Amino acid sequence: MNKEILDLFKMMEDTKKVKREELIPAICDAILEASKKGVNAGQDVTVSISPVTGDISMKALKTVVEAVSDPLREIDLRHARLHVDDPKLGDCVPVSIDPETLGRISSQTVRQRLKEFLGKIETRRLVETYSEQVGQLISGIVIGDDRGTITVDIGNNTEAKLPRKERVKGETLIKGSRHMFLLKRVGSIDEKADDKNDTQRKYLILSRADEDFVLALVSREVTEMADGTISIVNVARKPGSRTKILVASEDPNLDPVGCCVGIRGSRVKALGMELGKEKVDFVKWTDDVEKLLCECFKVNVYNVQVDEAKRVVSFGVTKEDAARVIGQRGENLNLTQNLLGYHLKVNVFASSDQGVSEADKTNAAVAELVAAGIPEDLVIRLMSVGYTSLEGLREPGTDKNLASSCNERGEPLFTQEEIDGVIVVANR
Repeated sequence: MNKEILDLFKMMEDTKKVKREELIPAICDAILEASKKGVNAGQDVTVSISPVTGDISMKALKTVVEAVSDPLREIDLRHARLHVDDPKLGDCVPVSIDPETLGRISSQTVRQRLKEFLGKIETRRLVETYSEQVGQLISGIVIGDDRGTITVDIGNNTEAKLPRKERVKGETLIKGSRHMFLLKRVGSIDEKADDKNDTQRKYLILSRADEDFVLALVSREVTEMADGTISIVNVARKPGSRTKILVASEDPNLDPVGCCVGIRGSRVKALGMELGKEKVDFVKWTDDVEKLLCECFKVNVYNVQVDEAKRVVSFGVTKEDAARVIGQRGENLNLTQNLLGYHLKVNVFASSDQGVSEADKTNAAVAELVAAGIPEDLVIRLMSVGYTSLEGLREPGTDKNLASSCNERGEPLFTQEEIDGVIVVANR
């Protein structure tokens, strides 16, 4: 037994940096708790462990009596003399107990309590060492994947966890590969457990899906952010696909977008090395909403109307630019809404010189149609024949009107499958 204890001391000192003076009380408490469940249950037990030899001394205190009625707590004079010299009635005599008598079930209790103790020690060490690094980038090597939760070696005999929800969808992190991560928090794998003060083991929790991960990467590359010359106003991200970052400059002569992109795109390329296929767009901040929309979409916008009370911006674009503004599956429009903090209503003109009247006629609720699940190319065709909202698509005869709609070459604008799908979405 003493060799096992000494081996445990050495392992904890080498791998967990836990001193034996700190570990011994925990082992003693665990043995005491276990003794209450085994053959020694009911005895007044004390436990001590030698930090030098690893020997466990386990004793039960028994009262000296003339006639024993409770063998667990009492001892007669004849047997008491085997343990101490000249015992007297009423004395408390320490009687040695063999730790092996704890039994299998009690030994399991000891292991469980030690596991809980070591978990607390590990959590305390993690908090002391890494609490000031939360929100910063950290480098690590992927060493395992347990049902979607990736284990990462970040050095110093420390492992961290990348939960499934903090991973980028579709991104494969190969075992043995090194990556950058955001140190998000110290806590349980399930964040809800922390809110309930759960006793689950705590880990360093990493993220690659958080918006702050991209911001940390940008801050690392754009040195002008360190001195406050360039600042980030807001960010909107769809992990693995696209991120939009609104940036401003304290120096009117300094282009914030150019600084973030770098010479010949060097800084953006550096971001790409870590983000893979995910695109990062930088947008120059201005308090002129019309200019800001132009900066976001890289197209001309018309008839911009801002309702600050409702946080709604209505604007027009040409039919040729509509697809670019909306983006695939509405991604560009939705990200821009999140970036600017406004709900955006897009009006589609047949051409840029049609003016306000055409915008008033179309007044397309593009976000509504796209959010409902209608593909953006189909939305554009629907708007071209006057269907600009889900409500309009619910009107009687919509299916016939769509079936009879043709382009300038006389070809059907919609397939029957598209018509059926749109009707189902509109009436969902």
